[in-house]
Amino acid sequence: MIPSRMMTLFVVLSLAGHMTVLSAAGFIGWYYGTSGEEVFQVELTARAPEDHQSTKAIPRDPSKTAGFSGLERYRSEDTVELGHSSRKYIDYLNHLRKQIEGQWEYPSEAYAKKQTGTAVLQFSIASNGHLLNSHILSSSGFEDLDSGALAVIKAAAPYAPLPENFNLSRLHIIARFQYDIF
Repeated sequence: MIPSRMMTLFVVLSLAGHMTVLSAAGFIGWYYGTSGEEVFQVELTARAPEDHQSTKAIPRDPSKTAGFSGLERYRSEDTVELGHSSRKYIDYLNHLRKQIEGQWEYPSEAYAKKQTGTAVLQFSIASNGHLLNSHILSSSGFEDLDSGALAVIKAAAPYAPLPENFNLSRLHIIARFQYDIF
């Protein structure tokens, strides 16, 4: 018979292992702000080349303004993590994640070299769903893995248009691509 202390140790280790696996799979979120506070990120950057359109004067000819309210350039932007569970974005982000996962494969060169790591990248989606840009925030340490993560984001585009209730001209998304060989 197994002593109760040994049984307790096995149960605790099992729970810790299961929580680690569920956390890695995205079913349990470990966030820094667990107190219920919402964190906003402000990013000051130079205007991207895609933004040249918003600096043009609004044409006065009504036939040329069809479908353009003139307010598009006053809409806001937001940045969110792909694994974030914000009520406002949860349905859109879940759809986006499934779309990206449908394209995601381990880069064959990296797999052959047994390269592992986590690439963190940011990509931006316009209100119409088009991919505006993507770039690496934190390298995995391997060019094959980094370029593979960027390629997946581009291959999954275009994305669904941002819902009107978001009231955003663009949504910046931070995604983590963890490459492990088991």
